[in-house]
Amino acid sequence: MSKIKINSTLKMNDEVIEKKFMGIIIDNKITYKEDLISVTILLNNDKIKMRRDTEEYCINFEFLNNKKTTCVYNVKKQNMIIYLKVKTNSLVIKDNLIIVDYDLYQQSEIIDKFIFKFEYEVIK
Repeated sequence: MSKIKINSTLKMNDEVIEKKFMGIIIDNKITYKEDLISVTILLNNDKIKMRRDTEEYCINFEFLNNKKTTCVYNVKKQNMIIYLKVKTNSLVIKDNLIIVDYDLYQQSEIIDKFIFKFEYEVIK
């Protein structure tokens, strides 16, 4: 288990959100708190799974390069599950850097386009 310093950037439309966090990495699993959101990222050679969990919702993403996957969005208080489609346009996983360019769809309608950049550094 190692502590890590995280820099993340999320680009959507004309908006850019940059945040910094502290987290933990164990083998291929990164965990951190983003405000009130517990985030877990599982890294593999060719895919990433990301879970974002709060008291209100839980959303699970799977990113595979040039593939469409199903995203499960659980609205907890309403006991409602929404299935979204994720089209991963590009996925970069190298060293301590992750870049995901993806589109999010509800049924066949695009909700938004995103570029998620995630960099981390192990703290000694």
